[in-house]
Amino acid sequence: MHAKIRRRRSAPKRPPRPPISQPQRLRKYSDEHLAYEVQQLLLAAGCGQVQFEGPGAPFGEFLNNARVEAFALHLRNLIVFLYPERFPLQRDDISAHHFLSSRSAFPDWIRHRPGLSPALARAKRRADREIAHLTAARIAGTRQAKNWQITDLVRELAKVLAVFLDRADPERLGARARAEIGQAIALATAAGSPEAT
Repeated sequence: MHAKIRRRRSAPKRPPRPPISQPQRLRKYSDEHLAYEVQQLLLAAGCGQVQFEGPGAPFGEFLNNARVEAFALHLRNLIVFLYPERFPLQRDDISAHHFLSSRSAFPDWIRHRPGLSPALARAKRRADREIAHLTAARIAGTRQAKNWQITDLVRELAKVLAVFLDRADPERLGARARAEIGQAIALATAAGSPEAT
């Protein structure tokens, strides 16, 4: 008689306990830090290319690069925030499920939010390589290959932010954070409408 070998579906690794659990402190945190991440992402996404000629051209290139780097950095931070089971968290990291009031907030969040899209997964890997540290995996060469699909990425992120906004406890998610997230969703929706293209 031979034993059946069962393969268990690996359950998502539980993140560390929330460093902030009091609703009032989470609300204050979200209005300062989460609102900032979303606001900076939107500002970086909304800025167009700066065109400089002559002696100012290097500064124009710097501004354009800084804008793209800011976008990638804030996008990366929000992806990690929204997908705590996919990326290693530190003990003091704040994650989306901390803003849910249910007793099983972590599994509830994973069950209800959209899965990590291929576009967001690629953007996270790319930001790790091109923004977080120097690596041989950086994209070299032509500008076209280096372009970030900013509108598409904001649209993808907004889908997850909409679920977060819907499921977050109003006692834990502050009004300013709600407003910034609502603005991101509205802008992404407008960018996806036929009139906007």
